[in-house]
Amino acid sequence: MDYGTTDRCTGGTCTVHQGPNPGNIVDNNNGTYWEGNAGASLPGFIKYDFGDGVSWKISKINYRRRSGVANGVHAYKIRGSNDNTNWNDLTASQNFASSDGDQTITFTNQTAYRYVEIYITSSYDASLVSCEEIQMYEGIYPSGFFAFF
Repeated sequence: MDYGTTDRCTGGTCTVHQGPNPGNIVDNNNGTYWEGNAGASLPGFIKYDFGDGVSWKISKINYRRRSGVANGVHAYKIRGSNDNTNWNDLTASQNFASSDGDQTITFTNQTAYRYVEIYITSSYDASLVSCEEIQMYEGIYPSGFFAFF
């Protein structure tokens, strides 16, 4: 499977479970970041709303943890929704590495969603979580790919 090259996190809105500056997560600037409020409890989320009437079949997410700090996302799963209330798991629970730099998640998804979120269940620092950047991409599936599912 291939992936599109256009980051779909443009023209919509990024929100988080708490803390200021969630737009820094999708500003394509590695010098900015979002950091949650110290002591806030998890689970939490980093959510992107593509906007009214816009939905994408997201199958790849690039995540960049904040460099030089130990409070990146640890355990998470990816979820999608079209009403911001009912969520479908797109991945099982998994872990990001504790290292700096880009980490890529790929998964099979044949449904277009208006909202896609990283649902965070733990961070590497029990009292704080942060993120530098995310990008989301659609999967490009060969003809007949889903006939086997």
